[in-house]
Amino acid sequence: MTAIAAYHRVAIEAPDGAAALELERRLANLEPTTISYHGTWVVDVPAVVDTDEIDAAVQRWLADVGASSSIVLVDGTTHVVKARRRHRAANADFIG
Repeated sequence: MTAIAAYHRVAIEAPDGAAALELERRLANLEPTTISYHGTWVVDVPAVVDTDEIDAAVQRWLADVGASSSIVLVDGTTHVVKARRRHRAANADFIG
């Protein structure tokens, strides 16, 4: 029996237009669209199978653009994704 993939519609709020376009570029393989809706920038992804992959990409993107969190809608259900903090190596990490 073949499993049928469930597709989800995902919308991610961005802090500004430049950040939205950067996320759109990162998710290019999913064919996203960036729109401005009532003054809010949103990256819309129409067909996503693995929403965990989107959350991980959004966490990295948030850290890179310096934002702490973003609102993500999956099939109309809202949740907040927080930036993934990056470990900054201390000098002791390089001393053997």
